[in-house]
Amino acid sequence: MLKKVEKAITKYNMLKQNCVTVALSGGADSVCLLYVLLELKQKYNLNVKAAHLNHMLRGGESERDEIFVKTLCQKLGVELICERVDINAECAITKESTELAARRMRYEFLKRAANNGLVATAHTASDSAETVIFNLTRGTAAKGLCGIPPVRDNFIRPLIFCTRTNIEEYCQKNNIAYVNDSTNFEDIYTRNKIRHKVIPVLKEINASFEGNILKTIDILQSENNYLESISQELFLKCLNNNSLNIKPIVKSHKAVARRVIKKYLDFLKLKNISVVNIDDIYKIILSGNGQIVLQGKTIINVENGICCAFKNQKIPEYSVTFKKITRQEYENIKKVNSLFLKNCLDYDKIVGEPVIRTRIEGDKIRLAKKGVTKTFKKLYNEYKISNCQRPFLPVMADNLGPIWVHGIGIDERVLPSGSTKNYLIINSKLI
Repeated sequence: MLKKVEKAITKYNMLKQNCVTVALSGGADSVCLLYVLLELKQKYNLNVKAAHLNHMLRGGESERDEIFVKTLCQKLGVELICERVDINAECAITKESTELAARRMRYEFLKRAANNGLVATAHTASDSAETVIFNLTRGTAAKGLCGIPPVRDNFIRPLIFCTRTNIEEYCQKNNIAYVNDSTNFEDIYTRNKIRHKVIPVLKEINASFEGNILKTIDILQSENNYLESISQELFLKCLNNNSLNIKPIVKSHKAVARRVIKKYLDFLKLKNISVVNIDDIYKIILSGNGQIVLQGKTIINVENGICCAFKNQKIPEYSVTFKKITRQEYENIKKVNSLFLKNCLDYDKIVGEPVIRTRIEGDKIRLAKKGVTKTFKKLYNEYKISNCQRPFLPVMADNLGPIWVHGIGIDERVLPSGSTKNYLIINSKLI
């Protein structure tokens, strides 16, 4: 057990400071961690403290855990920082889930308690294996298969090479008492299902499952670190103020390009970005032109070799009105101001019920008096329609396809002639 802990400490250079605060819940893992670090205290010249946050979520159990931790630290002569927080009350204010709020507040507390020193959490090899399986079920990139990072900022995981079995054996051998969280035995939580049902089956297939997955994680972490360093270098090279120069991205390998895109979205402080979002952005970067709308009102725009974002920008809205008039009414309007007839169709040439919509894939139009059919993409380029406007530009279409596009014109097949009896006047404007 101690050898595995020392191996992790050495491999990941965990003890850059000698003041270490143990995140002490009272469970087997965290109590074991406290005892192990106290056992190694003299060797590494450590100042070991502990911190406990009572989430007040489990009633009497939460009270029991707090009392146990206080008693244990007093017995061992370990300085303890203990606080209470009403997670349910916090969730009512922030609208977070209980799990997210508890995690956030726990880490905030641990940072305060450590006062910029090291925080040791009791994550194990078993936790790391469960994390990999959990991420696999949701779909993940390589980073999600790297398990729990042994070191992140001031947080260290000295037990990362130890399994849950190692922990239990250590506690039993040294007659170490701990408390059990009853929720750990309830299979209503996904992680518990993985722990109680999936992992045992994998161990039946191969008893060395946890050891083997640790080796796999080690390989993936190394490869992920390499790709991260290349991606970071390319990201900084492409970043220009709040935009990206896409030329180097297009030339790079897809694995690197996708990471650069993710870094850009992180730079923009966009959260909950999916693999699908990243792939969609990668596609428009390869095409050199297009846009994606993320999370409602953040537009990722690609044109002229630049990828940029319009954060929290008001999406363009248009007002479209139309009116059916007779030939006589048409002639009267024409005498007053012919500009009112700029977007005027032959109503009787419309096939079926006309609808107002936006562009869809494959849309084409043969503009009146132009003599050529063109795709909307070509027309938008010719008329210099901004990429930010293109997804929202109003289009009128009948059963045969588009017959009018805002700011561009009408289709030749509905062009009025000397024999037109009924007209449709369209008026549109940007609100």
